[in-house]
Amino acid sequence: LSDMEHDQLKVIECNVRVSRSFPFVSKTLGVDLVALATQVIVGEEVEPIGLMTGTGIVGVKVPQFSFSRLAGADVVLGVEMTSTGEVACFGENRCEAYLKAMLSTGFKIPKKNILLTIGSYKNKSELLPTVRTLESLGYNLYASLGTADFYTEHGIKVKAVDWHFEEADGSEIPGKDMQQRSILDYLAENHFDLVINLSMRNSGGRRLSSFVTKGYRTRRLAVDYSVPLIIDIKCTKLFVEALGQIGGPPPLKMHVDCMTSQKLIRLPGLIDVHVHLREPGATHKEDFGSGTAAALAGGITMVCAMPNTTPAIIDAGSFALVQKLAEAGARCDFALYVGASSDNASSLGPVAGLAAGLKMYLNDTFSDLKMDNVSLWMEHFEKWPKHLPIVAHAEKQTVAAILMVAQLYQRPVHICHVARKEEILIIKAAKQKGIEVTCEVAPHHLFLCQEDLGRIGEGRGQVRPMLGTREDMEALWDNLDTIDCFATDHAPHTLEEKLGKDPPPGFPGLETMLPLLLTAVSEGRLTVEDIVKRLCENPRRIFGLPVQEDTYIEVDLEQEWLVPTYMTFSKSRWTPFEGMRVKGTV
Repeated sequence: LSDMEHDQLKVIECNVRVSRSFPFVSKTLGVDLVALATQVIVGEEVEPIGLMTGTGIVGVKVPQFSFSRLAGADVVLGVEMTSTGEVACFGENRCEAYLKAMLSTGFKIPKKNILLTIGSYKNKSELLPTVRTLESLGYNLYASLGTADFYTEHGIKVKAVDWHFEEADGSEIPGKDMQQRSILDYLAENHFDLVINLSMRNSGGRRLSSFVTKGYRTRRLAVDYSVPLIIDIKCTKLFVEALGQIGGPPPLKMHVDCMTSQKLIRLPGLIDVHVHLREPGATHKEDFGSGTAAALAGGITMVCAMPNTTPAIIDAGSFALVQKLAEAGARCDFALYVGASSDNASSLGPVAGLAAGLKMYLNDTFSDLKMDNVSLWMEHFEKWPKHLPIVAHAEKQTVAAILMVAQLYQRPVHICHVARKEEILIIKAAKQKGIEVTCEVAPHHLFLCQEDLGRIGEGRGQVRPMLGTREDMEALWDNLDTIDCFATDHAPHTLEEKLGKDPPPGFPGLETMLPLLLTAVSEGRLTVEDIVKRLCENPRRIFGLPVQEDTYIEVDLEQEWLVPTYMTFSKSRWTPFEGMRVKGTV
């Protein structure tokens, strides 16, 4: 309130709050302006923020007014009564955001018939491209006489409809065909899906006589019969543009339509190319149901299951058995390896095309499939189809030996769970020489070493390959570019077995791999792109796996938590990462 006589500004009311627009702008731009303003108010130092880059989304607010509750009120009101509320929506562009906002007010997308009543010549001309768009979209267009004449002259198919609001001026229209259906008749029958009515005047100041015009009657009847109504030329143009661009109700997009105070990102469904699900033969340790539930909890939407089960997957019969079990129990997509044995190189043809690859065990592990004889390796390299992957459990000098065999047969080989400095360096050198070799590293070799065995325990710490030295672990991080895939080597055993006299080797890892990797992202050791490359893009390319349509995960990058004694879904009921602080969760 300004005191003109004394040249003073007097504040008669002050609301300590933010407007509705403030959080709306904050959400659209991805900057908490309320918190920023609070920091300024309390005198804190604030870094300048560039707002114009945005976050890749557009925000639109549209007004909402309950005209149906006010009998007789004209829809065209002044600015002070434009709305009693607003609806804000977001989209990847303004058309998507505007269409969502309109639908959120109860507006419906027209299906068939649209009525046009455009008052001024200027508005008719400005809307000409818009009306052409409506015609091209297949709508049946109706219009008042003057509007119909204008658009018909411009080559647009429009059906003329008379007003027939005799009571509006208190007289009959001479020579009127009483059988001709009027705008009133069509509105009463809900024939129109949308009414676009632009009056001669759009200002707030209105004479009383304006409330008995034909335009007023049309607007009022549209409201009374719940027919969607647009009365603004800019809104008309934007709505029709959105119809032409999107066509129907916009689909829900989680990264646009769902917002939280957390920092969520969306990643493609991840692939773990090395898991042991223990079915058949050891379902007390794990099965397809529990193992794939653990996978999904860890952001893994496809698993490749190893063949060292009981019976082992080494022929068509055992492959069919395990495939049937997987189809019955798996909660996510899966692929199965077939195992190489001393006598099956010539008999794997029928299952080769169905398998994720051929798994060769060349060092001691939890399996009866170990092959020591290099001539057997050569036989499998010769007989296995060249376009399908060969996957090798090879440690230390055995890595060099299998690379030599692969080079002899000029075919690629994938090395599992690389754990030692000497292994990653020889694979790096082989790649530099053009040898077709890919490799994977397990999280326990990236995040644990022999120094952790005191905490984990010697029995629980048994794993193949064994945990390396700190130098081995650091060598893996130093040669990250050589690593093609991350893979859990999820190998569950019960806690009782791990604490027993002869503990079997293996760690569970499906539910902890992604949080560990995301922690490395927060520490600057990895990027999100590194994770996607090694847990989605490369596995799909190396193993020829199908694209998982409409499959993604959402990850909270900020949530910090301690790894508990055991994770939720795996039957193993223990984890070597217990007590570690991680940042990030699915």
